[in-house]
Amino acid sequence: MAQTDHFPDIHVAEDTVEKSGKVFNCQLCGECCTSVNIPIETEKSRHLLAQPWVQARLAETGLSFLQGTDDCDVLPMTSENACIFLQPDAKCMIEVHEGRSAKPEECQRFPFASVCLPDGTTGHDISAGCKTVAEIGLQSPLPMRPGGTTDATPQSDLSIPKTILARPGIDMTWQHYLEIQQQWLAILTNPAVTPAQGLQQVYQQLLTFSGQNFKPTATFQFHPLADLWIPKLFLRRPYGLYSFFRLLSGRSYQDPKVFGQVSISLAAVEQLSWQDPAEPHDGDIILKNFIATILQRKVLLAFGHSLLSLTAIASTAYFLVHWYAKALAHIQGNTAVTQADVVLAIRLTERYYTGHQPRFLETFRTNPWIPLMMQLMMKK
Repeated sequence: MAQTDHFPDIHVAEDTVEKSGKVFNCQLCGECCTSVNIPIETEKSRHLLAQPWVQARLAETGLSFLQGTDDCDVLPMTSENACIFLQPDAKCMIEVHEGRSAKPEECQRFPFASVCLPDGTTGHDISAGCKTVAEIGLQSPLPMRPGGTTDATPQSDLSIPKTILARPGIDMTWQHYLEIQQQWLAILTNPAVTPAQGLQQVYQQLLTFSGQNFKPTATFQFHPLADLWIPKLFLRRPYGLYSFFRLLSGRSYQDPKVFGQVSISLAAVEQLSWQDPAEPHDGDIILKNFIATILQRKVLLAFGHSLLSLTAIASTAYFLVHWYAKALAHIQGNTAVTQADVVLAIRLTERYYTGHQPRFLETFRTNPWIPLMMQLMMKK
């Protein structure tokens, strides 16, 4: 893989995760400070621009803050594709000079997105776009929770109502939501269930919810075309219509931000095996845990997503991870996917799609045909 998207190797201490596997502690890899333009609130931007050390840093790099929305500016990126305030030791210059509260809200929250729950507590979704989460947190289907001091815990003004939308026309009480979450976790932690089978059972269970109870689930399969076409519909299109036509033609795909100038042969990716029978790995377990964390994301419910949309997002993530893992194996000249390919594919999928990317998520909220399309991709 090209080094254009900065995925540095880091050492993770064995005591990073408690026995419950649910505590996150930043490992200072600095990856979240690369490859993305970070928005900063206008008030904080003005405060920083008035500081001599910031003026010196801008003069040193020849860069300047970028204009964003009315409420936010955007921090510039260096030629190394990193935030201007990322130090060589991966610490944030803003936090070092001004304190943590002066950092952009997005930086303070990452990798969390928090929401107030109907019972008065705060729930924390977490993104596997973070290297630590992908490599350690996905050992469990339960999302990691913030570690460290109380004042470092993410907070939120977003709230989930006591009644949420299960699917168009069908509401679900918070108690029913908690019940179905436990049932989904039971499905996805069953060693005999593959990631695809788990998603199919989750879909069917939701589709048979009457508003009062759950009917017995049936066994469904994804249509064979789903693995071929769903990635093509959602993959990034760096070259606009050119990228789209190349995807539709089935010839090749390029994404310089992720793969450098390598051209990915779509036919070669389709022919790769998910797992070499001679060298089995735990990629399916990691992928099921990733799916489980998506299905438990509560912030999306506060923004009006239905549970059916949430399952559609999880299904899209499943197909994207499969595609990226095979693409990574193809680049390395392998004939089958490795566990490392799966982990990196999850990080890429989170970074560019499912990890609270507004445009991607809004597609599922405002277009009810997408969850229905996913439903049509299943057959008995």
